Amino acid sequence: ASRLHARIWRGPAGWQVADQGTINGTRVEGLLVETAPLQDNQLIAIGEVRLRFRLRLPGDASGEVRAVPPPTPDSGRST
Repeated sequence: ASRLHARIWRGPAGWQVADQGTINGTRVEGLLVETAPLQDNQLIAIGEVRLRFRLRLPGDASGEVRAVPPPTPDSGRST
């Protein structure tokens, strides 16, 4: 995967993914795409990296779309 391999954004038609002109391309559910709509739980392949697109966190019944903060440097450490 390259540093600027694909773009994921939310537009008027919903969530989308677009390949950024890479050699190996971007795949959604195994299909090579230039631009494609995204649905909950779809698999995105960027080179050898696999990403699962989730609209909700597992176990979250709120239906609210929210960002998950990145882990902090102390995440996972016991004190």
